[in-house]
Amino acid sequence: MQAGQDPLGTRLADMGASVVYSPVIQILPPVAWDDLDRALRSIQQYQGAVFLSRHGVQAVVDRAESLGERDGLIDSLGSLGCFTIGQGTAAELERLTGKSSHVPGQSNSQAMADLLIEQRQHAPFLIFRGDRGSRVLPQQLSSGDIPFQQVVAYRSADVEVVDRKTVDRMGQGLIDWVTVTSSAIARSLVRLYGDSLRRTRLASISPTTSGVLDALGYPPDVEAEHYDFNGLVAAMVPSGRD
Repeated sequence: MQAGQDPLGTRLADMGASVVYSPVIQILPPVAWDDLDRALRSIQQYQGAVFLSRHGVQAVVDRAESLGERDGLIDSLGSLGCFTIGQGTAAELERLTGKSSHVPGQSNSQAMADLLIEQRQHAPFLIFRGDRGSRVLPQQLSSGDIPFQQVVAYRSADVEVVDRKTVDRMGQGLIDWVTVTSSAIARSLVRLYGDSLRRTRLASISPTTSGVLDALGYPPDVEAEHYDFNGLVAAMVPSGRD
């Protein structure tokens, strides 16, 4: 079962897995557009644009299109430095805008902070984020005296109800793996599925996500060595198998 995003499910299906989709969070617009709109209209004043997830890329491009400024955004990104966490986010940015980006070696906020600190100039970085994202990046940039502004590009909210048949299948031990691709997903997953999760195996995308699962009493069976979808698949599939 896949509790994350479509590209991961597609990758697993291509490898021969039978994938059941069970979203446990939903992506929503910001409560108000003002901050995001101001940031988009003044994007040229920043040293670089930082995207922390595929959802952030999609939300920013969609909003620019709604404002009639998609072409302007793409032109601006071409003159700025673009930074993305994870190859999936980088691929989404290139798909939607044609722009490449700097990607830290590890797909986490600490690695992104280290990369931005290396790139320091006088102009601030503009960070597009969700409303429930990690606080590590802004904390590290503040500690390093790196100027930045962060703006909420989207919200995430817990799903309240999941398919009963999926819960029953999991409780019967008929689902081999559940992929857990964020801390928010981990919390919502445990709330919705509870002890049924003890009849399957949990694959965590990062130490942060694993820590949440551990704290909730559902330690993961595997954890990605590289904190992205490829790393998650590698952790689930025995070495030497496709």
